[in-house]
Amino acid sequence: MRLNPKLKLRKIGKKYMVVDAETGSAKMTNVFTFNASAAMLWERIGASSFVPDDLAMWLCECYDVDMATARADVEKLLRCWVDGGLVI
Repeated sequence: MRLNPKLKLRKIGKKYMVVDAETGSAKMTNVFTFNASAAMLWERIGASSFVPDDLAMWLCECYDVDMATARADVEKLLRCWVDGGLVI
């Protein structure tokens, strides 16, 4: 898996949004907002390919969470990202 290269994470105030950077303007019909944890994972992935267990391990390193909980959270997040076209 890897992030959709057309999309960029932007911080607006205390919120994070993913926008289509290829067109030069934000298409407001498909706006994705992230919390700080999701934004941290997005930034950590960058242009690299990744596997879900990598993301779960990063969550365990950053937060007081066990691997099973982190893995379940990552799987839920990735389902949303795949459904929204954020990862390919």
